[in-house]
Amino acid sequence: MEIVGTETVDGVLMCKAVYETNVEDEDVSSIEYLWSEDGATYFWTAYDASGDIISEMSMKDGKMTIVDEEGHVMEYSQGQ
Repeated sequence: MEIVGTETVDGVLMCKAVYETNVEDEDVSSIEYLWSEDGATYFWTAYDASGDIISEMSMKDGKMTIVDEEGHVMEYSQGQ
C-alpha cells in the first residue's frame, strides 16, 4: 500500500492509501483504504480490473458495515 494523501469524508479528515496489482489470477486489482487519525472511522474498498467495486467494509459511529461481491450487506454495532 502507498499513502497518497488525505480526503475529507462527512467532515472527517482521513488518511488515504491505495494498493494496486496487475496479477491476472487475482479478483482484486486495487484497494482503497481511508482511516481517521483516531482509528474510529475507516473505509476499505476493493475494485476489480474494470474499476467495479468487489467489496466494501466500513466503520463509522461504532457501526461496521460489510458489503460482499454479491451485494449482501452485513451490519454490526458495538456492544452486539
